Amino acid sequence: MSVDLTSAIMNVKAAEIASEFQYAVAARMLRTTSAQSQAILQLVEAAAEAMEAAAAGVAEATFDLTGGVDVYA
Repeated sequence: MSVDLTSAIMNVKAAEIASEFQYAVAARMLRTTSAQSQAILQLVEAAAEAMEAAAAGVAEATFDLTGGVDVYA
C-alpha cells in the first residue's frame, strides 16, 4: 500500500506531539508515585512505538516516491 509522503510527514508530527505528551505524563507519574511503574512503562513504550511507526511511514512513502526513479540512467 502506497503512503503519500505529505501524509506520512503529518503522521510523524502528530506522533511527535503525542509522544511528547506521553513522555510528560510519564515523567509526572514518576515524580508522584512509583506504584504505577507498569503503567508508566506502557506509556513510554507506546510513545516509542508511535514514533517508530511514523518514521517507518515516512521511509515507505519516500521509497514509494523514489521507487520508479532510475538513478543510473
